[in-house]
Amino acid sequence: MMKLSLIKKPVSVMMALVLLLSLTTGLFTIGPSTAKAASAEETRFLQLYAQLKDPASGYFSAEGIPYHAVETLMSEAPDYGHMTTSEAYSYWMWLEVLYGHHTGDWSKLESAWDNMEKYIIPINEGDGVQEQPTMSYYNPNSPATYAAEYAQLDQYPSQLSGKYAAGKDPLDAELKASYGNNQTYLMHWLVDVDNWYGFGNLLNPNHTAAYVNTFQRGEQESVWEAVPHPSQDDKSFGKAGEGFMSLFTKEGNAPAAQWRYTNATDADARAV
Repeated sequence: MMKLSLIKKPVSVMMALVLLLSLTTGLFTIGPSTAKAASAEETRFLQLYAQLKDPASGYFSAEGIPYHAVETLMSEAPDYGHMTTSEAYSYWMWLEVLYGHHTGDWSKLESAWDNMEKYIIPINEGDGVQEQPTMSYYNPNSPATYAAEYAQLDQYPSQLSGKYAAGKDPLDAELKASYGNNQTYLMHWLVDVDNWYGFGNLLNPNHTAAYVNTFQRGEQESVWEAVPHPSQDDKSFGKAGEGFMSLFTKEGNAPAAQWRYTNATDADARAV
């Protein structure tokens, strides 16, 4: 058998290719499985799966988190390949679904989902640590403050104002009634897997992986113009007394220490 060489690509791209290989050859069908010889496509899928999961390949971190890319220098959604994204996690879920289909072993999917809950969904995952600690103060009748979006970077920071009413949050009461709290069960879109930027995970310091963000200044902001900053901002970094917040929004007083997360709904939909 010809030895397969490992071509290192961004993880989400590599996973997508593996998954499309299976789907386009009609392997993923719904119905009872029957004993049969492995097809060439199934064999190839399992070979690629083994390559992706081999620790020597470098696609996953020590905490089991999928890197957005094996390479570190990149210009894509992240500006550093050893971040991870909700996109990469969503393709990982898809990968494990196909692995379970081919092998009957669904434990890998369960482990992947547990990892997602632990490292990229900022909730109390059973360890008693709250990663949305002030949601009890959230007012669904006044959920946000308007800030305009501008075309050019030099038009920022954007003034926070009451120019437009934000309306009311219609889901808050339903979340509390269904789950006992109003914390959102959604992936934050970007995580610094190895804490390369050094901001740290302030709300759960037992995790190396840290929630970060980039794009904040309108449609013209490119990946290398974006300013990486912590999603849990106690003002230890950035401008003294203001942290990074004053780069993006302007208000009458110094901004308060805060946490803030951003969700990419396409990735959550793909994972589900």
